[in-house]
Amino acid sequence: MLAAVYEHYGSELARSLVQGTTVDGVRIAGLRSALELDDVLQETFVRAFSAEARKSYDGVRPFGAWLSVIARNVLIDHSRRAQRQHVSAEPIEEGAPGGPPTPEAAAMDRELVQVYASFLETLDEQDRLLLRLRFEADAPRRVVSEQTGLSAMQVRLRESRLHKALRVLLRRFSFEASGTRRAP
Repeated sequence: MLAAVYEHYGSELARSLVQGTTVDGVRIAGLRSALELDDVLQETFVRAFSAEARKSYDGVRPFGAWLSVIARNVLIDHSRRAQRQHVSAEPIEEGAPGGPPTPEAAAMDRELVQVYASFLETLDEQDRLLLRLRFEADAPRRVVSEQTGLSAMQVRLRESRLHKALRVLLRRFSFEASGTRRAP
């Protein structure tokens, strides 16, 4: 019986979770990752199927609306957890938990900044602007397209090319994708 309820309401709830919601004038973004959507949808039904929740449903209100309220609350909880993880996710240097970076790490950071600066110098003005908007300011492609005069497809292609060129340069200077330096 519970499987039938899931099948009946699952796709409708998934659409609302992707759209997001507004609570007290604050917009809660919808889910963009299929994994997040699966997690939040599953958590919604776990909560709804719990003994406590089933006792709270009076049978008078429409079941879909009651389920939507649970889904909205799970989405809010998910959003709060994501914000806390984003704020508290600071890299911790090896050998110095919570402390200042080691001299080696500080030297590597300075070298990485120099490599990035030299990469910027090789670019034309439009690519530099695109890189700064997309990767430093985290602007959406639509905004980059408007400010550079490029089409959205041109922005995407240039972004991909710049990303690949930067990775090649970092490998040439022996930096791993994790930001650490390979041993010589």
